[in-house]
Amino acid sequence: MEVDDDLHALFDEQRREIAAAETVDGDLLFAFQLQMQEAMSASNSKPAINGESIIGCNDVTTLFSEELLNYEQQFHDRQTAEAEMKKIEDDLNRRIHDQAFAREIQNVPEGEWKETGDHLHRPYGEGSSKGVAQNGNEDCFRVYVKGLMGEEVEEESVVVVVGTKQQQQQQLAGIGVAACDPSGILVFEVSKGLGENTTEVLNDEIVELKALIEGLDVAVMLGLKRVNVVLDSQTILQYVRGKLHPRNGNVAALVEQATSRLRKFTDCVPSLVSQNTVNFAIKLATDAIVSQVRGPPGSSLQKSITETCTICLQDTDVDHMFLINGCLHYYCFSCMNKHVEAKLLQGMLPECPHDKCKSVLKLDNCKKF
Repeated sequence: MEVDDDLHALFDEQRREIAAAETVDGDLLFAFQLQMQEAMSASNSKPAINGESIIGCNDVTTLFSEELLNYEQQFHDRQTAEAEMKKIEDDLNRRIHDQAFAREIQNVPEGEWKETGDHLHRPYGEGSSKGVAQNGNEDCFRVYVKGLMGEEVEEESVVVVVGTKQQQQQQLAGIGVAACDPSGILVFEVSKGLGENTTEVLNDEIVELKALIEGLDVAVMLGLKRVNVVLDSQTILQYVRGKLHPRNGNVAALVEQATSRLRKFTDCVPSLVSQNTVNFAIKLATDAIVSQVRGPPGSSLQKSITETCTICLQDTDVDHMFLINGCLHYYCFSCMNKHVEAKLLQGMLPECPHDKCKSVLKLDNCKKF
């Protein structure tokens, strides 16, 4: 608090100095203009010089004033971010405290509960309960991470497959992070695109490592001490455990960043699971990829993407095109609806309408049309 007060005092002093400097500059400029007018009047060679033709002497003070305002804005933004993070951490500690108290109540014997249950209180932030909340952060949290390249995404990314040629040539990648408390309740999530506006060459390993680093940064931000990082890449797991050494320099640098972050925790165990276990992180990564192509809602980019259905030959918005898993053929919702209905009426499982394609449609995926 004292540091903040000192900064505000410095800001006020700087403003006074700038105002004084501007006053002095104004006086000097006025005196200079008078001298020039007298000289011109004496020579009668040229009219009096307009003040606008003179290079402004207050350019430096104006620039300095703008820089001061920018710094003040950055300082204010940092304070806002810190306050928001403090709120997130307090909410997390309160949730941990409540869960610990609930477990304590469940472990109370029935007879004891009848006698003392009405007097059992653990207010958050008072007495020993404060320690419970803080120590609750020693519980092991799970952080699910996943990085995806654009070509790995299935039906949700129909725009990645059927978008314009320029979009198809772009590097499209996304990462997803889902942080869950010991009870499996989601407490924080990240969905971030990587391929947009970057000159870095991306591949599966780089994207997976960036997702891991993002997940570890989230855990540090939340103030967690014990973390189980969940991923589905055997290669990345071997990298961070030191059992496999990357040959690519960019990959090696990312592995070093990840391992340095692992050392920030009291206990951090990366674990390998099947892809189904990280479904939520996959969904976040997929959403990030799709958003890179679609653009913000209502944007001209989103409105301009259409494709021609090869069955009805109608130009259709990509949001109404259905991508078939496996073969990646795509058709409009209307044609797919008619095709599936016809096959079901014949007592047959619907397959891809493309000639000689045997990809079987998943009925759950057909719900969207």
